[in-house]
Amino acid sequence: DRLSAAWFVGNHGGGGHHGDGYHAEFSVSTDGGATWSAPQPLTRASDSVEFVAFQPLPDGRLLAAWLDGRARRGGKNHQALYSRVLGGETDADVLVDEFVCDCCQLSFVPTADGGALLAYRGRTKDEVRDMRIARFRAGRWAPSQPLQADGWKIAGCPVNGPQLAGSGERVAAAWFTAANNQPRVYIARADRDARRFGPALPVDLGRPLGRVDNAILRDGTIFVTWLENSGNAKEGGIYLRAVSPGGELSAPVLLAPTTTARASGFPRITLLHDASPAQFLLCYTQEGTPSKVVTALVAVR
Repeated sequence: DRLSAAWFVGNHGGGGHHGDGYHAEFSVSTDGGATWSAPQPLTRASDSVEFVAFQPLPDGRLLAAWLDGRARRGGKNHQALYSRVLGGETDADVLVDEFVCDCCQLSFVPTADGGALLAYRGRTKDEVRDMRIARFRAGRWAPSQPLQADGWKIAGCPVNGPQLAGSGERVAAAWFTAANNQPRVYIARADRDARRFGPALPVDLGRPLGRVDNAILRDGTIFVTWLENSGNAKEGGIYLRAVSPGGELSAPVLLAPTTTARASGFPRITLLHDASPAQFLLCYTQEGTPSKVVTALVAVR
């Protein structure tokens, strides 16, 4: 019955994105959403907080991670990755990575040892912005590692973060890259302790926009969704594909037409039923005036 929510609040005179434009607040419900605690800041050490991700911990506390712009106070023009465990009076902000991509989403997944795995888009001094993973275990963060060395050099944020999925000891990662001017959507599996991911498998149809999501079944089957350009102006579609435990790809399925505009958002899937047929809830933004949030029930045998 415990629920947690985070949202963004504008700072007066903050200057929008890449300034102290807004901070994050959160609230907790312990009665299934009937009542909520008074909102409080996610952190009191920074007024520049974006892209919050949550992961519940076995002891009932909540692990939070976010992109943070506090380094700009010292004249640096970049974001850092910070974390904090919510639910304890002495829990302080922890720097996970001091130099990350500016505005790509983060993704958490629990690990079998009671910890968590975080995926995010990193950034190097020469603007290589590949995916990285960081592991939280026994109250500490281990140094982050590359998810895969794509080598995508881009002097701006693609706003296209990774997505993790987990089921028991199984973990999968989906992400977008355009290294060597070749857009691709990849899926990869982790080993049993989620310390290392196996070879990446491309799943797109040749014109992907990314904006990925994925889910994994108990038997190891992975379902991945992404946006693909149809090749006609700004038309596109939300596609789904299955990857068997042995690595075989199913035929792609068009779940819904969409546009390639940023206003079409980031489609999400949630696993509802882990059996045959597997059932998912798809949620996406339908561009228009006004725009709409659309849901659909998807069944896959």
